[in-house]
Amino acid sequence: MTRTHGFILTAILLTSIATQASAFDLTGTYTGVRACKLIDAGAKSSFKDVFTADILQSGNAIGIVANFVGGPEAYVGLANILPAKPDKGEFAMIHCGTNDVAGDGNTYDSIGLMQVATKPGKTKATIKGTTIFSDAGTVEVSAGTCKLKFTRTGTASTLSTTVCPVH
Repeated sequence: MTRTHGFILTAILLTSIATQASAFDLTGTYTGVRACKLIDAGAKSSFKDVFTADILQSGNAIGIVANFVGGPEAYVGLANILPAKPDKGEFAMIHCGTNDVAGDGNTYDSIGLMQVATKPGKTKATIKGTTIFSDAGTVEVSAGTCKLKFTRTGTASTLSTTVCPVH
């Protein structure tokens, strides 16, 4: 390797490290709104509710516990940071326990894609996106979509891991 190649490689690595260091961090507490449309037992319906969430991010790994009206739900996600705008990006998320067997003993499956906007060094962060879910339920099947919007209210998290709890 020539001296020029070594310099270029070093510059690329330092740029990459600097980009990752300033990339968005979603760790914190949030308030949010969820608006869902579904087909439940063969009938169309919709609902809207408010929730709180606790998020922990470590590198690209994201752990989420959302406290919906019906109780807490855990999700995990994987961040996709935009190199040109490291304070923005997206993450894919999946409900803990989701699998590839529709209607099995696991009664709820959900996946989602969220867009992220943060302000470096500030509490301000917003997350918005859509989830798709199916629920085998105990009697009737339901399926639908939810639009979610989260706004960060604090930068501390009570979560200790980004990994789903064991089922």
